[in-house]
Amino acid sequence: MFRMKRILLTLSLLAIFTACDGRPAKIVSGELYKVTTAADSGYVRFHKAGLRTWEGTLYADKGTLYAQKQNLRIKKSRKGYYQKDTGEKLFLKELTPYSEPMFIERPKTCEYRDSVYTVKTKKDIVYGRAVGYWADYPDSDEPFLGIYMQKMGDKKKKEIPLTMDVYMPKDKGVASRPLLVLIHGGGFYNGNKTNAGYKEWGEYFASLGYTVASVNYRLGFHANKASIEKAGYRAVQDVNAAIRFIVKNYKDYGVDPQRVFVAGTSAGAITALNVAYMREENVPSSAKGEGPIDAVNPYTQADFSIRAVGSMWGAVNDLSILKNADIPIISFHSTGDPVVPFGKDHPFQDVFGNELITPVMYGDGEIIPYVKNLGRKAVLNKYDLPGIHSINIGDDFKINKESYVIQYALRDFFADVMIPHPVQFRVLADSQNIRIEGTDVAESSWKVEGGVIQATGKANAKILLFPDVAEHKVTVSGVYTNGLTFIEELPL
Repeated sequence: MFRMKRILLTLSLLAIFTACDGRPAKIVSGELYKVTTAADSGYVRFHKAGLRTWEGTLYADKGTLYAQKQNLRIKKSRKGYYQKDTGEKLFLKELTPYSEPMFIERPKTCEYRDSVYTVKTKKDIVYGRAVGYWADYPDSDEPFLGIYMQKMGDKKKKEIPLTMDVYMPKDKGVASRPLLVLIHGGGFYNGNKTNAGYKEWGEYFASLGYTVASVNYRLGFHANKASIEKAGYRAVQDVNAAIRFIVKNYKDYGVDPQRVFVAGTSAGAITALNVAYMREENVPSSAKGEGPIDAVNPYTQADFSIRAVGSMWGAVNDLSILKNADIPIISFHSTGDPVVPFGKDHPFQDVFGNELITPVMYGDGEIIPYVKNLGRKAVLNKYDLPGIHSINIGDDFKINKESYVIQYALRDFFADVMIPHPVQFRVLADSQNIRIEGTDVAESSWKVEGGVIQATGKANAKILLFPDVAEHKVTVSGVYTNGLTFIEELPL
């Protein structure tokens, strides 16, 4: 009885000793432990863990990427720890369970280059009401003069609803999304949010992760310069109101107000450029009577930031407005465009007397060099197509293959704006350090297969690989400074 009590006391003291000196009271077979002796440091996995003897594989850290594999056999007693085979005293400084760093897996889809989401559509959402002629007139291939004559009797202003179609990814797990506003063309006279290409672009960009709004806006003017300028300005007011409406109703649309993109064709491109760059002091004198830029829905106020513009055969009345903001532009324009000038000229070259009723405009051929001279990001996609205005529309008045070329160019340009320096792996020669190159990384977490992570930083990890494992891989997941997320894998 006395002997049994003595044994129990001895075991209790041993348990207290091992629990209080940085070593575990119990070794679990198969688990990984960090180990430090007088001779080596590294990680050990025991395949035999008895009461007094432990046997396993030591992965010794020699300062190289791959560990040195050794056998480790330990015998313990009240006097200390010994090499089991030789009986040599083992100065065991540390033997603690390996704790893997927390890894937060974030989606890569936020790079907005892959169609990974199914899409839901909300049609005919009323984002405001305003006084005008009309805000929806079906697009057609009829000559503009014929379209103009058909609507001559409708030029009495009245309050009209302003509507939009919204395309959204079916994913509630993302807190906020970029907003892409699509603005149709039609010479500020005809067209609507379902023009050829707009439904396709809306669904495509929503499948990438954008919330996309295709908007209707007020149309119509009389055949004089002042009336045309007013029509263009009313479009700016309406699109501005549509953006504020979506941003204000965050719970319904979940957009990030700091990531707004605007794009359009023809009159829609002109509007997109003016929404991005026009300020109150730039409003044409003829349009001052229409009120300030936020005159539509003046009580719906919300701040937002436009990140980039997609100008598809667009133009501006005044190049100097491009100084107002550092907003990148990607443009597409035919040098032989007869409707919106590629360079400096009057629009509607195919309409008799156009110089008498239209202002001089500066097309993308003038805009892009001007913006580049300001030291800002701008790309011009130039087409040598005499007599062609709408590059994305074929003779059958349906979208053609160039519509998809433009779509993918917009996708890549917008993604590059959001992530100027995407992460790239760099393995430092003859060391255990792996870095991710990219100045836009805010935070990251790491995991490794076939080894251990010894330490991590915002953009680096110190790892040790086990040589007897068939596959080695490092994964990093994190957040860019603009809030977007990433995940990358590196086989080793």
